[in-house]
Amino acid sequence: MSAMKREALIAQPSNVTECPYDPNADKKQVSQPRSYFFNSSETHKRANQYENQGGPRPKQHKPPVPQGPCWFCLGSPEVERHLIVSVGENCYLALPKGGLVPEHTLILPIGHYRSSLEVPQEVSDEAQRFKQALREYYRSRRQTLVLFERNFHSPHLQYQAVPIGGPRSSDDLRDVFKSKGNEQGIDFIEVPQSQKLADHITPGVPFFYVEFDTGPRLLHRIRGRFPVQFGREVLASSDVLDAPRRIDWKACTVAKDDETRMAASLRRNFQAFDFTREL
Repeated sequence: MSAMKREALIAQPSNVTECPYDPNADKKQVSQPRSYFFNSSETHKRANQYENQGGPRPKQHKPPVPQGPCWFCLGSPEVERHLIVSVGENCYLALPKGGLVPEHTLILPIGHYRSSLEVPQEVSDEAQRFKQALREYYRSRRQTLVLFERNFHSPHLQYQAVPIGGPRSSDDLRDVFKSKGNEQGIDFIEVPQSQKLADHITPGVPFFYVEFDTGPRLLHRIRGRFPVQFGREVLASSDVLDAPRRIDWKACTVAKDDETRMAASLRRNFQAFDFTREL
């Protein structure tokens, strides 16, 4: 590794979800941290309250420092704010580049954490609130939430939240993941709602994990190779969305103006379920 160039060490696989931030951020002079809230008067007011309040705040853990540029850390001055939907105290909601469906979203910690097994309790708690808010929102639109995390070739925790329409139940979707996994030698164990992910796997171990609206979650411990777009492959298959051309996010990208409109639409529709409006 000592003979490898820095660019090769920090490069990510070509077919993973693209981060919504400028990849040249590390080449530019770092400025003072800015507010990382999307552009609305209500949110800027909340940002100013956070910056100016003089009373005691809840104790929070300091996140690890990334070893290289990480454009999912929301404190980055190069954040593309047009993709942001909602910002809490520890996590935020954003659109990905090349989503599977228009309201495919990402739940991300504001600080730099690699996986859900490594986040402090306050980050985990707020991520759960975002998950529940999305479940309720999608349910109001007669959609079912599938949420997955891939702790493999991903330096920053990303919960991929994808709404699935139609009559498919959580049991149906769980069976599809198991079936597609068997076809590729990917074995899953079921994790009951009463158990924690940490009961089955330890921090630092690569894994792929899927949640559904109801019932047990699925966990695969990655040993060796793993198809980084497996979650998209399953959901884009004929058994679910029947959109094989959308497996590769690069085939799904749209212009920035369209991304801006999509984020604004979701932000507006999600308002009634957005708990961060009360913060």
